[in-house]
Amino acid sequence: MMSSVSITEDPQSTEAVLPLDKEPIFTPTDSALLIALAFTGAFTNMCVMLTLVSKKSLKMRSNWILVIHQSFTDFTSSVFVFFSYVTIHFQQSHVTGTLGVVYCKLIWSEALCMVGFFASSLNMTCLALERFIMVVFPSTYHEASLFKVKMTIVFIWTLSIVLAIPTGFSSMIDEHDFCQYGFFMGSMHLHQIYIILANCITFYIPILLMAFSYSYIFKVVRNRNRMLHPEAGPHLSKFSRSHMNLIMTSALMTTLFVVTWTPNQLYNSLYSYGFPLTYNDKWYSLSLMVVQLSSCLNPLIYVIKIKELRAAIMSQTNCLSRKTQVMDLAIIGRSTMDGGSYM
Repeated sequence: MMSSVSITEDPQSTEAVLPLDKEPIFTPTDSALLIALAFTGAFTNMCVMLTLVSKKSLKMRSNWILVIHQSFTDFTSSVFVFFSYVTIHFQQSHVTGTLGVVYCKLIWSEALCMVGFFASSLNMTCLALERFIMVVFPSTYHEASLFKVKMTIVFIWTLSIVLAIPTGFSSMIDEHDFCQYGFFMGSMHLHQIYIILANCITFYIPILLMAFSYSYIFKVVRNRNRMLHPEAGPHLSKFSRSHMNLIMTSALMTTLFVVTWTPNQLYNSLYSYGFPLTYNDKWYSLSLMVVQLSSCLNPLIYVIKIKELRAAIMSQTNCLSRKTQVMDLAIIGRSTMDGGSYM
């Protein structure tokens, strides 16, 4: 995902020049749809995240931490998109003062949104690599500490912020106090290199790593089952099902990631290679909505595949139902007593 602003080059300058009467980034309908998707993604991921965290048996197991963190990154990216596009809708691009500079570089440039999306992509990659180590090198995996998993999370967010910084620094305020998007370090070629590098780190390389990891995982698990199942009996079958369910959950999320992110990343790649595309195009806004859709659908995968999550949700639902019944009985009892006092 890159900034949604069209760039044109002045032949007498290396900086970007945008016409002041340019079309808005998104139409009101596009903005409303994106904001609605962001709100849905934030709400559903918050529910899943809080439910998983409430299960003490899950949040302290290293093989679940990155799953919970994936829900957190999707929640964060959705909040960032919601906040950014609601702000852009009301503020537009005319700004003043120090807060205006912060607004242009952090929100209008979409740098804040990119941090969340990058973190989601990188966590998905780490999740695939973790599953790979868990299956292929089980002894090494069991030696991994919670500290190492937490350091992985720190690395994810640090790299996401670093990758988004050039986008923020590329935005500027012109003499008319309008936000405009320029080239990184004033160079169109450096900016194209940055886009290609960011796309490779957050999409193309992750796809290769995830495809290799899950294909190798399924191959190893299939071979082990063929070799050991006759001797191990139902115990191995149960062990394999529990691990395969966790692996399948991650694999489904990866498939969704590839399907929903590919249009946007291809658009950015074609733009960086000089194709006559603009970020005010209808297809770009649609591709960004599809990216946001992945954050909305991941919670559905959690509910379908994670038995513990379904049980926790059912437990909370039953608890709320019982509380509602108790409150209703209390209200009825109080009404009866009040009615009796007037007789």
